[in-house]
Amino acid sequence: MVLITIKFNVRLRILLLSLCTTCLTGQTVIGNTDYISQAQSDITVSGLRCEYLSEPLGIDITKPGLSWVLNSQVRGQKQTAYQVIVSSTKSKSDENIGDLWDSGKVFLRQSIHVAYDGIDLKSGQDCYWKVRIWDKAGGISRWSKTAHWSMGLLVPEAWRAKWIGLAEDSGEATTLYPLPVFRKRFAFQKEILKAEVSVCGLGQYELFLNGEKVGTDYLAPAWSVYDKTVYYNTYDITHLLREGENAMGVLLGKGFYCTAGDRRIHGVNVDRPLMLILQAKLTYHDGTEELILSDESWKVARGPITHCAILGGSDYDARTVTGKLEYVFL
Repeated sequence: MVLITIKFNVRLRILLLSLCTTCLTGQTVIGNTDYISQAQSDITVSGLRCEYLSEPLGIDITKPGLSWVLNSQVRGQKQTAYQVIVSSTKSKSDENIGDLWDSGKVFLRQSIHVAYDGIDLKSGQDCYWKVRIWDKAGGISRWSKTAHWSMGLLVPEAWRAKWIGLAEDSGEATTLYPLPVFRKRFAFQKEILKAEVSVCGLGQYELFLNGEKVGTDYLAPAWSVYDKTVYYNTYDITHLLREGENAMGVLLGKGFYCTAGDRRIHGVNVDRPLMLILQAKLTYHDGTEELILSDESWKVARGPITHCAILGGSDYDARTVTGKLEYVFL
């Protein structure tokens, strides 16, 4: 009986030691420390989206939704948990440091519109993020590639630019005069790290930098109830900048903002002037920043487009180009 008792105790100790080892192996460690000794999953994570967009700029939702796509060759494979980290710099993301947000291990299968839940984000802030998941067997995937989004101008005070327009534009002027063309020259001496521009035209605009169209949007900004809401767009213009002098040009059109009644014919203008607001931020490698703002330093001329309509095309009259640049009104 004594011998049997000893053997039973030994077996019991071995069983308890095995259970403790399993518990330690599967435990969750919150933060930047890797999860302890877990099997590698075959799942890969890709298709990262912020607010359903790839690498969006100018997001003005303070807790944007994050989504991703799972890829696996295993039948019936699924996500059982995830971890998202959001970093303020690309280098911190590469080091798996989520200084803006580290979700820890979250036991949910959700992979669509996971709401950001980190520290409060500021206007113009860059956010670099990635995600990894656990599969149905508890295996952990590799980190996804890092994705990026930037915040928009979240409060009115963040807009340093001013609304500008043609000095003679006062309602009726949109019928009597060609549509305005704006121009701004600027130069920089330091090495550019990145540059973004936020712009809105009322009714609609096309923005050019050094002769190249900025972005791929047409009929921008999006239509709205203009007395209540005005939308703007944000673009990366780093690749369009060049050493020495640069020049921005903007064409304004009527759109729905300045058209009433039948949009296919002439003479159906709303009594409100066409206007522009633009704010560009140049960030240099030394960490300093510079703003290019729409203000009294811009010049404007009457352009060759005398009429434009959403459904009715446009009229172009080269005789109306005066070649004279005038100061704008504020």
